[in-house]
Amino acid sequence: MKKLYFYFLITMLFSILAYGISEEQSLLAKVIVNPAIGILNVSPSNLSINAPPLSLVEKNLTFSQELGNQDLNVTLFLEISEISSWISFSDNNFIVTLNETKDIIAFIDIPNVTTRTYSGNIHALTNNSQDLIIPVNITVTDKYKIDVEIDALEKKIKAGNNISVLTQLIKDKEKMPDPGVDGKITVDLLYNVLKGKDIITTLSTTMDVANSNEKTVSIPIPINATKGGYTVKVTATHLDKIANDKDNFLVRENLLAIFLKFFR
Repeated sequence: MKKLYFYFLITMLFSILAYGISEEQSLLAKVIVNPAIGILNVSPSNLSINAPPLSLVEKNLTFSQELGNQDLNVTLFLEISEISSWISFSDNNFIVTLNETKDIIAFIDIPNVTTRTYSGNIHALTNNSQDLIIPVNITVTDKYKIDVEIDALEKKIKAGNNISVLTQLIKDKEKMPDPGVDGKITVDLLYNVLKGKDIITTLSTTMDVANSNEKTVSIPIPINATKGGYTVKVTATHLDKIANDKDNFLVRENLLAIFLKFFR
């Protein structure tokens, strides 16, 4: 009889323990089944841009969430405005997870428009119906200038060779936009090599105003160029802004050209 009573107590104890574990698992399941809805944040909360026409500006948007325990699906779209066609994104559909951030680049391609302030809104819409609005203000300004300097790296070359010309666009925040702050512009460059007033050869290219602002071009000098002093001139152009510079170098005749000329 005592053995039966002992077995009965053991059975009841295991039943109580099993019931407690079951209840604990049930409570955990309830916690998981009832997720907290996160709040979407972005930094910076608005975009303010100052740049000249035909600039390309890149701005970083950092998204995060707080108070949530589930991923947020985010879609970016542009409210219809005068700047909605200027803006694109590195990714317009992405996920923001808990305790992590998501960086998105906004590309602002400013057309050739008049100088004033243009406005619009970026919307970040989540899968739980949050609509985060990011105001955008773009001030298009012409308060900049182009300064250019060139240097003929070889002061004396033989006809038929190339003259290397170092070109520098002078970067001054008061004069020219900084690509990391105010945007990037593309400058047209036209080089003319002259002897006296006669143009011997020309070269056209472009240069982005970026962090280095330097470019070396190689201009071929005709093999039949006569000896003497030459001038290389550059004209840098962006919209109605123009800058010029020049440098001098010497050319010595190519003996092969003289020989061929003699036997013609």
